[in-house]
Amino acid sequence: MKKYLRLTCSICKRSADQLVDQTHFTTDKCTITFKCQGRLFPVEYRSNAEITSVPAIGVTDWRARGTVVTSSVATKETTFVDTSTGSKNQIVLAVKAPSAPPSGSLLKLKLNQRADTQKNFRQYIFRVEGSFSSVSGVESGLEKKTLRYSTTDLVEVFLNGVKLESGVLPENFQTYDGTPSSVVAPNTIVFNQTIALSGISQVDVIVSQAVTTSQVELTFKRNISDESRSLSGAWENVDTIEKYVSGVKTKFYLFTLDLADAPLSLNSVFTADTQATIASFGLVQSTDIEMLLARKPYSILDRYTSISINLATLSFEKDYLKYFAVDGSPVLYVTDTSVAPVYPIMTVSKFIPEVTIKTAVSGVATQIVVDGSVIVGPDV
Repeated sequence: MKKYLRLTCSICKRSADQLVDQTHFTTDKCTITFKCQGRLFPVEYRSNAEITSVPAIGVTDWRARGTVVTSSVATKETTFVDTSTGSKNQIVLAVKAPSAPPSGSLLKLKLNQRADTQKNFRQYIFRVEGSFSSVSGVESGLEKKTLRYSTTDLVEVFLNGVKLESGVLPENFQTYDGTPSSVVAPNTIVFNQTIALSGISQVDVIVSQAVTTSQVELTFKRNISDESRSLSGAWENVDTIEKYVSGVKTKFYLFTLDLADAPLSLNSVFTADTQATIASFGLVQSTDIEMLLARKPYSILDRYTSISINLATLSFEKDYLKYFAVDGSPVLYVTDTSVAPVYPIMTVSKFIPEVTIKTAVSGVATQIVVDGSVIVGPDV
């Protein structure tokens, strides 16, 4: 006797093989495709079962009521873009100022620096039913670790997946501060208001060592007309650019620094300080500083005039600068997610007229080329 019965759905037309069961009733409602309203009808008896056919795009396999569906999203690998704009690995900044800084003036910019190393951490999972105001002791996780932290550790707390902040507000939490007058006992997390949620609440506590951050100062020099450098970089012959800021056409003045003159530590990541200083001129907010980019071979045709990077948008969590070695040579890269489109494109003001390039210029196929997200073309 054959052990399997092939069934086919009247709507989704998919088939499945089921064991023949003479003792129990089996419904004829489709159990092949999720939310299918079709009916299953027998086609043939078979000796062996086959795997259910793959559903078409947009169709989901049937699942039992109450089944929790977990979907995993592939983590996008971080892509870096070279900040060099010339053969001397020039870093170019465009600075908005109320008036023109003096020729040859210096821009001093501080970068927040920390080592680019993997962060070690310990995670504790607590599952609590009913109301509670603190967590401590042995976790509910399989490893049964006991919650421990020191006053120098970084303690992060998540309630049902939502990150909470440390503080004194009702929605905050507090940790032991190491003093005799501390309102929180050692190795304890106290919530400023009682957590009273229906069902079981999950508290995730992540303990890691605080990352040491230092500052390094970079000195950029205002662009000048220098024929000895005019062909060494895409932006060397540029005095100013103009771009629209909040609908107003605004002038930015260019400052340049050769990477070899930057006192950066290898294998480090950087963000910008909130302010910079132009010597004998005044303070400049990081929101008014744009990093300009170019592609190899750094000719006048290789300026990126439709994209830039605002220094105020950099952060250690996502968008940052990274200084490391490629083929033995130090480079300063930036995450591609920090690049923002500029539209309309920048207007470039040059020191001297540039000769029209009449011959083909070979590009570099191995470099990462960045395109803006704004497409400009003729009306159709």
